[in-house]
Amino acid sequence: MSEPSANEPLLEVRDIAKHFAGKTRGILGLKGAPIKAVDGVSFTVSEGETLGLVGESGCGKSTTGRVISKLIDPTSGSIRFDGDEIADLSPRAMRAHRSKVQMVFQDPYSSLNPRHTIGTIVGAPFRIQGVKPEKGIKAEVQSMLERVGLNPEHYNRYPHEFSGGQRQRIGIARALALRPKLIVCDEPVSALDVSVQAQVINLLEDLQNDFGFAYVFIAHDLSVVRHISDRVAVMYLGKIMEICDRDDLYADPMHPYTRSLMSAVPVPDPRLERRRERILLQGDLPSPSNPPSGCVFHTRCPVYRELLDDTQREKCHTQVPVLEEKAPGHQVYCHFSGPGSIASSLGTAVSAV
Repeated sequence: MSEPSANEPLLEVRDIAKHFAGKTRGILGLKGAPIKAVDGVSFTVSEGETLGLVGESGCGKSTTGRVISKLIDPTSGSIRFDGDEIADLSPRAMRAHRSKVQMVFQDPYSSLNPRHTIGTIVGAPFRIQGVKPEKGIKAEVQSMLERVGLNPEHYNRYPHEFSGGQRQRIGIARALALRPKLIVCDEPVSALDVSVQAQVINLLEDLQNDFGFAYVFIAHDLSVVRHISDRVAVMYLGKIMEICDRDDLYADPMHPYTRSLMSAVPVPDPRLERRRERILLQGDLPSPSNPPSGCVFHTRCPVYRELLDDTQREKCHTQVPVLEEKAPGHQVYCHFSGPGSIASSLGTAVSAV
């Protein structure tokens, strides 16, 4: 394994795509169009950084998480981790890499084997990788359980004996067992009560401060993402619409889709909430098996609908935008977004979020 240079990101994703085979139709068994769950996504993650990945259901964010963790293989594209290309690694070659990248799943119950004790579940990474802790696997597992806020004496209990929040802590302990460099969190708090969500988020932050690993944090709750992320990427229909520093995104979102998402977040001040302008998207999310031509967002875009002339609309309809830097460190997938652009006049109260 080669060592990354000081300036090389821990994870570098370039133009990854994941297309699933379409459904078989008719008596002739004809294949439908492929489903483009992820279609040309690029981003980087540095050591110790948290990248938030947000978007509505069906945008491809969970599939992206599974691709970069190699739970499923990409259709195309490059995934460089820790200086090495891993997109084409076989399952056998990936085994050594698994200790560096782990995943925390959305459902804390279905991701744990109900027939195994907690000690067996959290200790599995040690046995699979052939790692023998100095004080033994049991002592190491009990120490990790204590670190995530569980009683070490629960080593021999089963998942059904724990609450949802406790089960998610078990999943976090399993992901931490071999001290990975990157943890992909696939909506780790969306299935939990609000009061428990805050506890789990604070735990994830404390663990990151202690161990220094990076997160790719997938979520649809913009408030949670704002709290935990250093940078945020906004996805729509398999593509990244906008990516930048967290504070820049929430203070001045440039893409019309991001602005519409921000306008839907409630403000804890009734006076501000009443004055805020909602940016409503018309129509339904297009099918990923038949995405719109040109900019995939133009069929629902309020800028396209309200602010552009016919020539500009034709550009959105026929030309695919690129994710380009519109401001320092602020990349946007849009022909008409950026400081002082046409899209900048969309909405007046988004910054109040």
